[in-house]
Amino acid sequence: MVVRPARRRRSRTALLSGVLVGLLVLVGGGVFWQLWPAEQRATSTLVVLPDASGVEVASYYDTLSSGQIATTFAQIVGLRAGEGAPSGVAVDVDVVPETSLIKVTATAGDAATAEAEADAALERARPYFDQLSAPYDLTTVQSAVGTAEPTGLTPALLAGVVAGLAVIAGLAAYVAVRGLQQARAGTAVPQRETEVVNGPTPVQQPTTVPVRTDGGTADGPAEARLPVGPLSSRPAR
Repeated sequence: MVVRPARRRRSRTALLSGVLVGLLVLVGGGVFWQLWPAEQRATSTLVVLPDASGVEVASYYDTLSSGQIATTFAQIVGLRAGEGAPSGVAVDVDVVPETSLIKVTATAGDAATAEAEADAALERARPYFDQLSAPYDLTTVQSAVGTAEPTGLTPALLAGVVAGLAVIAGLAAYVAVRGLQQARAGTAVPQRETEVVNGPTPVQQPTTVPVRTDGGTADGPAEARLPVGPLSSRPAR
């Protein structure tokens, strides 16, 4: 007799479904990483300072502390930064709150281009500032060289997110398949949990019993042996 547990077979099917779904999520994450454009971001820092000497410098600093001068300079740099920039490069210019510092951030497909464009923003705006007679000057505090870093999801973070999604999707698929199997088992005709495969039915061999007869010899009565099979096979008298 051979016993094949149906419950174990259904569990393996559900587990295999969960593993396949998890693998599909991992493959999808790898494809997403290959297609996602890699970008680098670099930042240079500028500062607005009075370009004067004497007793008037104090009043210039008071005006500068209001923030209006730095905001105006940042807007000019932002307008000039995009002129002559390569395609696919984005430049953002912002004023650091409550200071006269200006941050120029360039985003490009590689680190070298991002750093070069962040530093080039001031150079593109320099001819315009040279035409002004304002008692303020804009200079570089920190160059963008060496400040490039990847944007968006890093490889480690993306790998963690994809792995977590794969585990969740695999567990969800396993639970869903098990629930479907149990629902089908509940609506079907009740059957045994195991399948029994029987071998061939053994054939019962007939037996013989001694039967005395009326005749005999000097040595004793003779005996005859009649075949005796199962009760159901005896002929009716």
